[in-house]
Amino acid sequence: MRPPEQMPLTAAYEAVWRKQSDSASVECLLSRRREHARDLQTFYGRCLGRLSTSCPKCLEVACGTAIQSYFLAEIDGVQTVALDLVPAAIRFAIQFASHLPNRPRFLVGDAARLPFADHSFDLVFSCGFLEHFTDPMPFIEEQMRVLTPKGVLVIDVPQKFNPYTFVKRSLIRKGKWEYGWETEYAYGELRTLGHKLGLRVVGRVGYGYNLRRDGGIGLLRYLPRRIAERTHAGPFGPLFSSLASVADQLWAGPEQRWGHLFLVSIAVAFQRRCDIDDRVAADLPFIK
Repeated sequence: MRPPEQMPLTAAYEAVWRKQSDSASVECLLSRRREHARDLQTFYGRCLGRLSTSCPKCLEVACGTAIQSYFLAEIDGVQTVALDLVPAAIRFAIQFASHLPNRPRFLVGDAARLPFADHSFDLVFSCGFLEHFTDPMPFIEEQMRVLTPKGVLVIDVPQKFNPYTFVKRSLIRKGKWEYGWETEYAYGELRTLGHKLGLRVVGRVGYGYNLRRDGGIGLLRYLPRRIAERTHAGPFGPLFSSLASVADQLWAGPEQRWGHLFLVSIAVAFQRRCDIDDRVAADLPFIK
């Protein structure tokens, strides 16, 4: 796999977003996000709950679709800014956000040199960004610069221990991966990375399946729900709907408890360590 310095990342994503510029593509991405919205919304709600302000300022770095910013913007009092280096991504995000009652503020900007003063935001997060760099530290340090002293930093990246990882690596080697060079992280690696920067973990969540590339785990997970959707108008509709609800409940426990160890993506929330010992932080109620 070629390192990112040899990959025209910005040009690659400009092409990706040009292809994704229709409303159907946005709705498809949004529906995928809704599949695991429950756990993500709980996660970000707890992030906001750790802040000392009722009107938090949030920044999404390398926002792409900015879908998570849309969800945050729906919360009363939350101010959101979404930034991306790729103009096509910002155009794409603005197009979709045009009909939303509360929309983020969108900016074209460089994640390596964020155009904000120190301590400007209470919550700073990126989704699917840091994995494209062999050394993500400069970007994380820049995000920490604009984070308030007691703010929350969220790193959302591909999770290593999933069949999707092997499929992705094979596609990268064959030159068939359109998203540039990419790696992935285990939870322990993210925790170690945060420790080096003086951060402690205060929350984590695993989420997402890739129905085509995760070895059938996603198909197994959503099969009862898909059957229920297809049969809802028939005589067995109520039965399959009940079975799908039971399946959802059975999957919910492992997803919430161990999802950060086997699902496609992982999001980890950090705060500056201050005077709290890591062993204490690891047992904070936020973490599941």
